[in-house]
Amino acid sequence: MDDQLLIRFLTHKQSPEDLKAIDRWINQDKANADWLFEMERIWILKDELRLSDEELISRSYKQFLSRKENSLMPLSPKRRKRLFAGMKYAAAIVLILLSLYIYHSQYGEYTSAINMIETRKGERASITLSDGTKVWLNADTKLIYPSQFGRKKREVTLEGEGYFEVAKEEKKPFVLNGKAFNIHVLGTQFNVNAYPGEDVGIALKEGKINVEVKEAERQLELNPSDHLSLTADGKTILQTIDVATINSWTKDEFIFVAQPLSAILRSLERRFNVPIILEEESLSSELFNCRAQKGTGLPDILELLRGTKNMSYRVNNDSIIITKN
Repeated sequence: MDDQLLIRFLTHKQSPEDLKAIDRWINQDKANADWLFEMERIWILKDELRLSDEELISRSYKQFLSRKENSLMPLSPKRRKRLFAGMKYAAAIVLILLSLYIYHSQYGEYTSAINMIETRKGERASITLSDGTKVWLNADTKLIYPSQFGRKKREVTLEGEGYFEVAKEEKKPFVLNGKAFNIHVLGTQFNVNAYPGEDVGIALKEGKINVEVKEAERQLELNPSDHLSLTADGKTILQTIDVATINSWTKDEFIFVAQPLSAILRSLERRFNVPIILEEESLSSELFNCRAQKGTGLPDILELLRGTKNMSYRVNNDSIIITKN
């Protein structure tokens, strides 16, 4: 078996085509199935036995070779030699991977498979991470996270909007990385709005979080109901908001309090996957208030906005055009 295919199989990164190739290979000969079973057994040692030194690794390797050499005795000498050489080579690959795992477990961070979940416009998603942390992703959002967190910290990366209920682990902080910030928490609930090219909004519902602002090279501690804005021109604005508004979008509600119309329209455009064009630029920075219950459609929300300020809208093909009333 190809060593790269073996590694993908052992680390659960195989494709459907890989699985078909593996299935064909193990059906060719029972010895192939036995060989793959032994590879899996050695790989599992990294989770079950946590081999911790070179002597134990060497001992396991020798035991493997001895056991497989005996099991191959019924085969012809030529075939046994060829298959045994292949097993020795593959076993060495597995043990090298195992050694690297042990080294990172003892002296650094073990890097497991990296995953990415991405939502498109009009979509939302939720996921529970390996530590029990729950994450809700708004439309047009990307979350990068490992299958298993390392020993020292739990680290993920967000682009877009996400609401986090972080499982509490005092000895292993949760770190959320963004382009303009890093957030450090132990266990709390907070929302991050960090779409490319837009102001960043970080709001805390429960607990405490520490926000590292990269450009300003400063750190800020947020308390419940705090909302931190990081503007495109480098300003940091801290204000108090109603905690009920922080994760309203996860419940399919719309609550906008003193929000610029341009920001509201971007949110609606992502949520309903409908192009919304602000024809009158003077309306862009005007502040609007709007509250819509779960299940409210875009036309009703636009009517609510029209009733609060001097704005109107019209439908042009598949787009919504926003104008002055």
